[in-house]
Amino acid sequence: SISPGIKKADFLEIIKPDQLYDVIVCSMVLNCVPNGTARGEMVQRMASFLRVGGLLFFTVPRTCLELSPYIDRASFQKAFDFVGLKILETKNTPKVAFYIFERTAKASRTEELPLYLQRVQQIRSGKKFRNKFAVVFDKACQVQVCGSKSP
Repeated sequence: SISPGIKKADFLEIIKPDQLYDVIVCSMVLNCVPNGTARGEMVQRMASFLRVGGLLFFTVPRTCLELSPYIDRASFQKAFDFVGLKILETKNTPKVAFYIFERTAKASRTEELPLYLQRVQQIRSGKKFRNKFAVVFDKACQVQVCGSKSP
C-alpha cells in the first residue's frame, strides 16, 4: 500500500509488539510461507501477538488441508490449539477454508505434541495427496510455547 500508516515487513522478522493486538487478519498468506517450520513459527507468532480474547481471521486454500499427505483438518486444528488459538467459527467455499480463532489464556498442553507437528511426517497416502503443505513446530518454538522441550 502507498498509505504512510501501512508498513511493509516480513512477519517472521517483526519484533513482538509492546501492546498486543485485538485482531490479526491472515488471508491466504500461510500457504505462501516456504516450509512447514516457518509456517509453524508464523502460527506461533500470530498467537503471541494477540491479547487473550483477541481474534485471528484466517483463510487458507482448501487444497492445503485436503490434498496434503502431511496435514488434515484435525491436525491443522491441533496446531492452532497448541499455540492457544481456539476455533470459534469455520466456513468453506469451494476453494477456501475460513476460520475465526480466539486467543485463549494459555496454549493447549493436555497432551504431548504429535510427531507430525514436530517434523514433516506423512499421515495419509494416495495419489490425490500431492501438495507439500505442512505446519511444524521446531524445538525453539516448542520451548517458547510450552516453557519446556517436548521429547
